[in-house]
Amino acid sequence: MKTLRFVSFFLASSLAFLPTFSLAASAKGEFHSEDRFAAAGRPVSSFKESYIQNLRSIQEKNHLQFLQEELNSRARHGRSQTVDPKAKPIYLGINENQKASPLGLVASYPDDPTLANQAFTYDQALAGILMLKQGDQQGAKKIFDFYNSQWDGDGFWTVYNTQSIEGAKVENEKIMGPSAWIALFALQYHSKTGDAKGLDLATKIGKWISGLPHRDGGAAMASGGFFSSIFSVENNLSSYAILKILSSKAATKIDRQFFSSELQGVTSWLKTQAYDSAAGLFKRGAYGDPLKSLDTNSWAILVIGPSNLKKDFGIDVDTLVSNIESTFAVQPDGSFGQDALTAKGFDFSDSANAAFIGRPGLSWVEGTNHMVDVYKKLASYFSKGAARDDSKSAYYATRADHFAGQNSNNSISRNGTLSYSYADTAGAKMFLDNGNSRTASGPSVASSAWVYFSNYGFNPLS
Repeated sequence: MKTLRFVSFFLASSLAFLPTFSLAASAKGEFHSEDRFAAAGRPVSSFKESYIQNLRSIQEKNHLQFLQEELNSRARHGRSQTVDPKAKPIYLGINENQKASPLGLVASYPDDPTLANQAFTYDQALAGILMLKQGDQQGAKKIFDFYNSQWDGDGFWTVYNTQSIEGAKVENEKIMGPSAWIALFALQYHSKTGDAKGLDLATKIGKWISGLPHRDGGAAMASGGFFSSIFSVENNLSSYAILKILSSKAATKIDRQFFSSELQGVTSWLKTQAYDSAAGLFKRGAYGDPLKSLDTNSWAILVIGPSNLKKDFGIDVDTLVSNIESTFAVQPDGSFGQDALTAKGFDFSDSANAAFIGRPGLSWVEGTNHMVDVYKKLASYFSKGAARDDSKSAYYATRADHFAGQNSNNSISRNGTLSYSYADTAGAKMFLDNGNSRTASGPSVASSAWVYFSNYGFNPLS
């Protein structure tokens, strides 16, 4: 039986058998504004020269003239990218998927026979948020009602069966991350519909997370068993996201104060335990996990935001993005790093992880669209207010356009619907310590949802 994910699981204790090799990036100090945007291994004397180089690389792909005019217009007017007309067909695909489930769930990988009828909880949250964004409150209510009815005070299973609550499933774990995403969905459901049950469920989940084993202010992945001693950065970023909202939106003053205190704890943990200042990246897991993970870094920008990264963590967002690109971006030949504007996407992890597994770098479609959202967030951030810098705004908009343009390579169009594969390679192992997990074949709800979000420049973590 193939267990797919979703826990970028941080199995530090299981790595003792591995041969010793260095996974740490070289130490990186603060960049000056003149060179922070230089492509890896290609230093330039000024940001202006680097920006021109990036534009020239796009010109070689025969669309600079249009793009440069568009970016210049954005820089002058602070205008964000228009919504891709393909957004609605993605929703239609999710909607058709949901109709096949008597429980109102969506099959995470409807075409992969090894994952038939498997509804990953994380994916249900994404689908519910997408439906709310599209205005389909009825579809979102089906997912919300299912999870609200399943709440037993101890988190949600990572996977349910789309056909029956008693149906077979590939995972039997209750961990923080997917449950936190249901809380994010419940908060957005409450905001869109006014249904107090949404805020109530999110509050219950937030309190459950506060009761998980804690260390240095961070929460473990589960209340018991193996994961009660594993501290996932991804999971704690999801916790940060809901605590930030509940600290101001919870129904009672006592709850708001409680969640504010919890938020202070996880903020401290993210600052002291989750960030590797030598590598200039957020870790995959704290306390001995040597592997790197894309999503902990892309989500850190989406969850914390560029101004708070600087203010609360002392992290320069431009430097962080540069480190993300040099570590996780993958070229068409499967190599890592180099010029981001020639890359096909972003891998789950870095070149050392891929080399140990024995595979080239691949494009993780969902994760690549995390980065499209990051680029759009930064293009907007630098287009206005005290942070306004038209050159930086255009620089990040260029990157958003490039990686959004790669989505067509992994799209699946059927009967007026549109979906996206999980990765550009099916059957590939993701992390060297993640058991027999492989990338699924066919459409992926998670990838499709994140392409939808990135089309809108919408941040589901806020």
